[in-house]
Amino acid sequence: MVQQSSREEAATAAPTALPAWRPVLFFLCVGLTMAGLIWLATLALSPGGLSALDIVLVALFALTLPWYVIGFWNATIGLLIMRFARDPVAAVLPVAGHVAGRRTDHRLDRDPPVHPQRAARSRREHARGDDAGPRRAAAWANASMSTS
Repeated sequence: MVQQSSREEAATAAPTALPAWRPVLFFLCVGLTMAGLIWLATLALSPGGLSALDIVLVALFALTLPWYVIGFWNATIGLLIMRFARDPVAAVLPVAGHVAGRRTDHRLDRDPPVHPQRAARSRREHARGDDAGPRRAAAWANASMSTS
């Protein structure tokens, strides 16, 4: 049997329990969305009265609906967490917030990394007053698009 080090034991510690309101809120959103969509489907099919075919259609719609609604709410909540949480990984997996040496700032609003050679060339062109670089690139792009 392989022995685990104390570092591995810390990584495999018991996960922190989710707050009780998270699954309740998720299933409440899913349930209310499904009820609303089934009601709208019934309303859309009812102007001439509900026939047996209309009831079958609503039943089949209700049977496939959880797939779409759960996917929608999962994506919506994920988007909100990624956009507004200070540490999105720890918000989803609380035990990940306790890992030593883990970077916690994952914001995407920083400047993108710039290749050092491109930055140096840009500084040289700017220092000698040559701003033709962007115009040259734009002229090349226009020429390559017009030749096709």
